[in-house]
Amino acid sequence: MAKTYFLHQDLDNWYTNKNLYYLLWFNPTLWTIIFDDEKINLIFDARYFPKIQKIPKSRFRKILWNKIEVKNILLNIDLEIKIDKLIRWKEIIIEKNLPTFMYKKLKEIKPENIEIISNIFAKERIIKKDCEIRRIKKAINIINKVYKDIFKIKETLIWKTEKEVRKIIIEMIITNWWDEESFPTIVAFWKNSAIPHHEAWNTKIWNWPLLIDMGAVYQWYLSDFTRTFWVWENTKGYIEFEKIKKIVINAHNLWKNSVKEWLNWKEIDKIVRDYIDSFWYAKYFSHSTWHWIWLQNHEEPWISERKWDKKLEKWMVFTIEPGIYLPNKFWVRWENIVIV
Repeated sequence: MAKTYFLHQDLDNWYTNKNLYYLLWFNPTLWTIIFDDEKINLIFDARYFPKIQKIPKSRFRKILWNKIEVKNILLNIDLEIKIDKLIRWKEIIIEKNLPTFMYKKLKEIKPENIEIISNIFAKERIIKKDCEIRRIKKAINIINKVYKDIFKIKETLIWKTEKEVRKIIIEMIITNWWDEESFPTIVAFWKNSAIPHHEAWNTKIWNWPLLIDMGAVYQWYLSDFTRTFWVWENTKGYIEFEKIKKIVINAHNLWKNSVKEWLNWKEIDKIVRDYIDSFWYAKYFSHSTWHWIWLQNHEEPWISERKWDKKLEKWMVFTIEPGIYLPNKFWVRWENIVIV
């Protein structure tokens, strides 16, 4: 059965999948993509026409999806275009985050056959091109340098707030490397480090573990990096912290050193968790060991030890981030990006 694919970026739902950027290296605020086996329709408003007209056709990425090649680009002025004129086939494949009004419209046109899918281009996006690898490596180098600079001045962080440290990090990224942080930098001190995705606030930093989870953007491509370190003098709790940090780093390095093509996805989590479990800390490692990253900080397909039976391939890019999280004490997480 012939198929029509319908994608949409819905900012009202805070959902941005950057599929249009992936196709054109350009990302308007709001867009719709409709394509089938003959052409791809890119729909956005006229404000972006001058920019899109300056993009050489040679930069339009050629995507093979189910052996369908994207051949033509058709720009439409009106975001309220009559969808039924573009939906020609019986089966419609739509993104799961499609706005309600568009979903209802599609149901009116083709009520009998609508399939909902998560990320239509995930299959292509998961394997990086050389130019993408170069940008990711640059983003990694930027955030590595920022961390080294922060660590050199860690004793000056005493009595600063988490927000003030985040400000220092952002200034380092922007002042020296043009772009921005890839997500709101997490600066979490003491008990705050045991709160998942803690937002930096007015907690003052003193002598205890500090967790920093940060990333940089370089030409749309992201890095993600986490470290936990003891801020100042070795006082009560330091020995326990260093013991746990050593376990986490060893788990990280054990897995990193075992990365190779054709490693089974579900083995990745197991390698790390088995090592941490050997020290009886398994119940304190409460989130995923890894996630895909490039145009977005967390990319699909979502990874699960129980569900995935696929293999790693060359130029896949993802994080490795084991951790031990002690409630009301501290988190210790160690995160880097791995390129197969």
